[in-house]
Amino acid sequence: MSSAQDAQGDVPIGWRMRAVDYFGLERNVVIASTAVFLLGLGKELWKKFLPKYLEALGAIGGLLWKVAPQVPFITAGVIGIIGTFVFAVTVEERYAS
Repeated sequence: MSSAQDAQGDVPIGWRMRAVDYFGLERNVVIASTAVFLLGLGKELWKKFLPKYLEALGAIGGLLWKVAPQVPFITAGVIGIIGTFVFAVTVEERYAS
């Protein structure tokens, strides 16, 4: 029996099925691998357009991490809470009438 035929011996197997069988590909693995590849490709495409202030913020986060790994998370939480209060006050003033 030739390798280009299925177990029955009467139906030839296409090149796709041979490739899937050879590489041991499964549907969910192919989908996950494609998604990771596309995300990585997208990141590389927009990386050169990244504003400089975001790079500076990343450096600040790195410095905070050097102090202690928890510091960036605590700082982000505090800034988020302050931002929520500022937003609540400004929205209340804007729509109070």
